[in-house]
Amino acid sequence: MWVIDVRLPPQPAVPVVASLAASTTATTTARPQDPHIWERFGRRSRASAGFSSADRNLLYAVTGEDVLTLPVPQLSPFAAQILLDRQSGRLRSGREVTASYLLGTGSTLEQNGAKNPFSGALLQRALSYLQTQQTGRVDIVL
Repeated sequence: MWVIDVRLPPQPAVPVVASLAASTTATTTARPQDPHIWERFGRRSRASAGFSSADRNLLYAVTGEDVLTLPVPQLSPFAAQILLDRQSGRLRSGREVTASYLLGTGSTLEQNGAKNPFSGALLQRALSYLQTQQTGRVDIVL
């Protein structure tokens, strides 16, 4: 049996610059101003140790980050939340990030009064990426 994977490579994240109307909202991907928030991860550690290969592909497609080279303090909030959930066991090893995980975690964070990194344009990019990963595979059995 041969299986040929014909999925397209992940699309790089494209920054969108637009002026917002008064009635619209936006999500920022800016790094936190307080560098001490990252102390629990360790200053010099690389983020790549906590991410699966599927996580790295998702993050590159959504945020444009190459987490193989970034130290933890330089991660976007989107990537940092996934890493935190991996390290805490909420997102177990071997379990891929799914749309239900992103939506459920975002909802839980908002209900607890925390900022939701899984929202806005980043959430839309992530959902689009995850959908292409599910529907873009063709298995050919000979």
